[in-house]
Amino acid sequence: MTSDESDIIPENSQTTVDEVTPAASRAQSNYSTYRTKLSIAPVKWGENRTQYLWRLLRCSIRRTIDAVARADDTDIERSHGLHFIRNMNHDIQVKCIAFNIKKKEIVSVDHDQTVRVYYSDGRIYKKFKVNFQFDQLFYCINEDEFVAWTRDGKELHVLNANIEILSTSTCEYQITDLSYNDKTSDVFTCGKGALTVWLFRFNRKHLVPKFECQNVPADLNLNILAAEQTDGSMQRLFATAGFDVLTYNIGGEGQLIHTKQDLHVRPIVAMIYIDQRDVLVTAGRDGSSLFS
Repeated sequence: MTSDESDIIPENSQTTVDEVTPAASRAQSNYSTYRTKLSIAPVKWGENRTQYLWRLLRCSIRRTIDAVARADDTDIERSHGLHFIRNMNHDIQVKCIAFNIKKKEIVSVDHDQTVRVYYSDGRIYKKFKVNFQFDQLFYCINEDEFVAWTRDGKELHVLNANIEILSTSTCEYQITDLSYNDKTSDVFTCGKGALTVWLFRFNRKHLVPKFECQNVPADLNLNILAAEQTDGSMQRLFATAGFDVLTYNIGGEGQLIHTKQDLHVRPIVAMIYIDQRDVLVTAGRDGSSLFS
């Protein structure tokens, strides 16, 4: 292929724009395009226009491949939609925290049994001490009351919205976890060899046992509960026992439906049931998560 002098691209060509006119605007655009081409494929002496355009195409494809490869090696940052609002500092370590949905209040309790009540934006407006012991607090929306209890303790305290004690119920075993079904107002507790369903009675100020779930081995330690939020004939209640998850039907007097064994390499430390997706999520001590 012979090279024509008119096809040779000068190395030091420049475009000067004196005033903003349609012609000058087009010239400026052409100059920007030319600079971009030079950054991708610098001009070689003696190369005609056809040869340069083929080399420019090859270099552009190579740059695209390199950009895709770099993107594959880059860690992806996933956003969760949670945004920091403010700190709620405490002088003493916090034992538990709960959220009053109706009043939009955040309630925290520290190891000195000091209760702090915050607005939903984190501003404190109430602080006081209580004279009874507990380290867990759960809000029941239908009753607008709290259930307070101590892990590995045997007492359940029913509190009103102002954290004033209304009644105390005693369990036969040491309680390891508590859950709630807001469709039926049932409260569930578990422990070693037992799984109990409780009801609110006497103007919703007392918790009384409804029944014990069936086929719970006496030596089985139940640790974590997750309740399906439904009022149908099939009301599933999930309970963890080490590496396993047991499923009971509360609508069928607590019958054992099935057991999922060895879900994780290490013991299960967290569990939640997502009603909208009908998915049970478990997390092991090794950091693994499982959706089932």
